[in-house]
Amino acid sequence: MGQSHTERTYYAAERAQILYLRHSETAFNETDAICGQVNPPLSEKGELQRQRAVRALVAWKPERIIASPLERCLGIAEPAAKELGICCEVDPRLKELAFGEIEGLTHEEARERGLPSQFDEGWPVRGAESIADFEARVQGAVRELSQTAQGKVAVVAHGGVARPFFSHIFKTHTADIWFNMKLHNVCGVLFSIKDDDRYCLEAFNLTPEEIIARSSGAVDVPVK
Repeated sequence: MGQSHTERTYYAAERAQILYLRHSETAFNETDAICGQVNPPLSEKGELQRQRAVRALVAWKPERIIASPLERCLGIAEPAAKELGICCEVDPRLKELAFGEIEGLTHEEARERGLPSQFDEGWPVRGAESIADFEARVQGAVRELSQTAQGKVAVVAHGGVARPFFSHIFKTHTADIWFNMKLHNVCGVLFSIKDDDRYCLEAFNLTPEEIIARSSGAVDVPVK
């Protein structure tokens, strides 16, 4: 008896793996300040995270590393690419949302000043980016990646960028994912891309150590 269409889709061959890795903790993350396209320094904890993330990427051995041009992402992507002997591909479409005049404030401080957040009426504030423009540039990068990815590809970017990135893959709204998903600093999301161009979620919020374990094949790390 032949396979059903659903079975053929589920068991389609894999042509690529995508590891989406969030950057290290910054001084803004440490205080819950809004961090968009500025380059705050890493926190003390963030520097240790950065070192763990570099080790994880090197252990995973991607053929390509694509990164946001912001320093908190390049601090992971560039040394890992150098150790692997590959090029770090910098894609400006993967920059975090531009928050304009609320950059560096907490959401509570922004509200006290009468300034809206990104999904409130009145957004964008001065110097900020609309959600429509943000989605368009990030999802353009995802479409290109979907067409060109082969083998292992690592993407080092931001928690905010993850929302339109994943919403495009799962055909849902960025706002729905924004408030219902938390990707921790230097944790990864692993996808496979099948030969039929379908994405399959393999694991979520993998720590650097779990990425290393998966790379070595020493343990079977469950989806979480």
